[in-house]
Amino acid sequence: MSLFDASALLNLVRKRGKNTLKLLKENYILTLTFYEVGNALWKEVLLTRCIDISEANKVLETVFQ
Repeated sequence: MSLFDASALLNLVRKRGKNTLKLLKENYILTLTFYEVGNALWKEVLLTRCIDISEANKVLETVFQ
């Protein structure tokens, strides 16, 4: 079993997409990870403009399933 923080979870979602959920079975994430993922995506969309809002929404949909 492993513990995933926000950056590890985001990297996993970016690489594996919807398959992330299968990989996370029987593993753990911190309670604040969801908030941290949202904050990281907000920064990437609005501050650094690395991704657009539709990409951020896809990541959020995958994480919050």
